[in-house]
Amino acid sequence: MAVWQRVMCGGCLCAAVRYEARRLPREVYYCHCEVCRRAFRNVVAVWARFAADSFHIVRGENSFYRSSDVAQRRFCRSFGAQLVVMGFETDEPVTVALGSLNRPQDLRPEGHFGVESKVPWFKVLDDLPHTRTEDIPDFDPPKRL
Repeated sequence: MAVWQRVMCGGCLCAAVRYEARRLPREVYYCHCEVCRRAFRNVVAVWARFAADSFHIVRGENSFYRSSDVAQRRFCRSFGAQLVVMGFETDEPVTVALGSLNRPQDLRPEGHFGVESKVPWFKVLDDLPHTRTEDIPDFDPPKRL
C-alpha cells in the first residue's frame, strides 16, 4: 500500500499563524451546532479533523478560548481568525477550519453534524448523512449558551 506523502498547509488571513497536517483528515463535515455557529459568526461551520500527531503549528502563536469543558478554540492573535478546535489532552484530534487550508477544495465534507440546531431557512441540498449531537455517545455540548 502506498503511503500518502502530501502535506496540507494552512493558516490565518494575515499569515501570522501557519500550520501543516502530514496525513489526510479523519473526517470532514459541516457543523450546524450553536457553538460553531457563534464561533464562526455564520450559520454553518466546515471542519476537517486530523490526528493530533499529524498537526503542527509551524509559525506564530495562537490565543485560545475555552469554549466548553472538553475543548478550546484557537485564534490568530493578530487577526482574530479561528483556526482550530482542540481538546485538552495532547492525543485528541485537532479540528481545523476547512476554509483556513491553502487548498480547501481538495477535501469534501462527508456529512452534517448538529442538525437539530440548523437554522430553518438554511436548506441542505445534498444527500450527505445528518447526525444530531445526541447521537454521538461521548459528545457533551456546552450548557452555557
